[in-house]
Amino acid sequence: ALTNGGGLSMSEAEVDLRGLVFLANLANEGGALFQGSGFTGTGDFTAEHLVVLGNGGNQASIYVSRDNGEIRHSVIAGSANRGLYVSSGAGTVTVAYDGFYDNGGDNTWPGGLGSAPTHVKADPRFRDVTAADPQDWDVRLAWDSPLIDAGDPLTSDPDGSTADIGAWGGYSADIGFDDGYADDDLDGLPDAWEADHGVDDPNADPDLDTLTNLEEAAYRTDPNEADSDSDGVEDG
Repeated sequence: ALTNGGGLSMSEAEVDLRGLVFLANLANEGGALFQGSGFTGTGDFTAEHLVVLGNGGNQASIYVSRDNGEIRHSVIAGSANRGLYVSSGAGTVTVAYDGFYDNGGDNTWPGGLGSAPTHVKADPRFRDVTAADPQDWDVRLAWDSPLIDAGDPLTSDPDGSTADIGAWGGYSADIGFDDGYADDDLDGLPDAWEADHGVDDPNADPDLDTLTNLEEAAYRTDPNEADSDSDGVEDG
């Protein structure tokens, strides 16, 4: 573990961080990201459209010690301690339109930073973070994520919709960022999910477990297997 900034440590710098992912890093202060040292307000940073997941640190996954900063449209989740810690010696730090979930301590310190009504405090519903190795996690948003179109209404994704929160949102997102949750026939089921499972009727129940395809998609179970997790109990 590093002393400060397990993923990235910055000091007195003008930095624009965008579309970055910090997974399962560990440090004494700032498991994912540390910004500070020097004199208060001597640096300015912008952190936008980040995914900060599963990081560990004594204070928080993101630790701001001295500088000014802005953290927007970012997901901070699964921290061993707080999600974000802003030292009393820091400059001005603005936090808005972020997603906080399942952080070990408070989402932020001071607590008021995490109480803005623009934040989303819910399971971000990533596509797949079940693998033992964090490098195999897929932290793009799943089709049912509450972070889709949850950003600042004045900002947009490449398709013109309101910006998503997370590393695949905003004007600089890659084309095809939403290929996992497009629903061209507007039946409530994402096209990719329909193709993966060979179904297209949201109300059908091909495995006869009493769950419709729409419910199977919401519960992330297999519409073609009555007992998706093989635990001896049917999904329905």
